[in-house]
Amino acid sequence: MTWGITPEFLLAATLVVLMPGPGLLFTLSVTLAHGLRAGLWASVGGTLGTLPHLALTVMGVSGAISGSTAAWQVLRLVGAAYLLYTAFSLWRQRHGTSTEATAVPVHDRAPVPALLAKSVLMNLLNPKLTFFLVAFLPQFVGAGTPADEITARLLVLGAVFAGLTLAGFVAVSLLAHRLRSPLLESPRLQTRLHRGLALVFAALGLRLALEPAP
Repeated sequence: MTWGITPEFLLAATLVVLMPGPGLLFTLSVTLAHGLRAGLWASVGGTLGTLPHLALTVMGVSGAISGSTAAWQVLRLVGAAYLLYTAFSLWRQRHGTSTEATAVPVHDRAPVPALLAKSVLMNLLNPKLTFFLVAFLPQFVGAGTPADEITARLLVLGAVFAGLTLAGFVAVSLLAHRLRSPLLESPRLQTRLHRGLALVFAALGLRLALEPAP
């Protein structure tokens, strides 16, 4: 019994995870700014932020949320505000010389609790993730699945999706870490990269703020 874990599901889920969304971009920016250790913690936090959305999908609550205009508006505006705040923070981030950048230990510049909280919020405050999952996961349950097995299959699919999310975020963090040394030698390049990411986060925030209720 595959429980819906088919090659098609694994390929589709992997492509979804690697799409440049808020969680992935945040992991990338954290790794470039603070190093691999910080990026790995951001990967963990981003994955944890998807778990409530997966739980809502399995319990079928997303349908109730999508039917509530007030709930959607609150989640949408809070999520958009957080994305815009992240964009503002990235834009204002200052970069010194390579000596200055490496002078402060990573754990002093990026406390783990703060990183976890920020990365969890990045995915947690994205209401579109719930609506995506409720449309995506049931496709792989199977039309002939007995009613008493649907919840179990969704749980398995959700667990695999969470695992792929963690693996994808970690892979991006490792890749960013490989590119970090040249960036530390060029404060101007650091500034350009972070301002580019800031513009992407701002675009995501504005798009979410203007998103109509489903």
